Amino acid sequence: MTTKAIDSMWFNTAQGHFGFVVGENSVGERCLYAGVVSGLSQKGDEQAVLSWGNRVNISMMEGLIAKVKKESKEASTMGDEKAIKILKGNGITQEEAENFVASIKKGMKEIGEGKIIPFYQIVHEIRLGMERGRDNADK
Repeated sequence: MTTKAIDSMWFNTAQGHFGFVVGENSVGERCLYAGVVSGLSQKGDEQAVLSWGNRVNISMMEGLIAKVKKESKEASTMGDEKAIKILKGNGITQEEAENFVASIKKGMKEIGEGKIIPFYQIVHEIRLGMERGRDNADK
């Protein structure tokens, strides 16, 4: 059976190229494949992944995505006090943290909720970035 590429997504790093390809066979069944490629031609790379790549377990991927969404949900339920505490724990004074919280919340009200990243998600991302920075500095 011949499989044609429907869509693809690529990652390029210093170590090489990796991609996901959605393939459709002659009877209309679709599967997701993943594989390492040369990066010389998208069409050629898609065919290489469809021919030699690994079939992706969609349930496993959904499980990983659910874990990411859980982290985002936890961040969106964070209160002002917790946000201030996180900011203070990363070298920001109480006053600076309170001003930051107030200014972001004011900006959200002016723009309209739901049209920008929720405030607590911003604080959560700042915390994760600071933790990653510390981790990298320790190496």
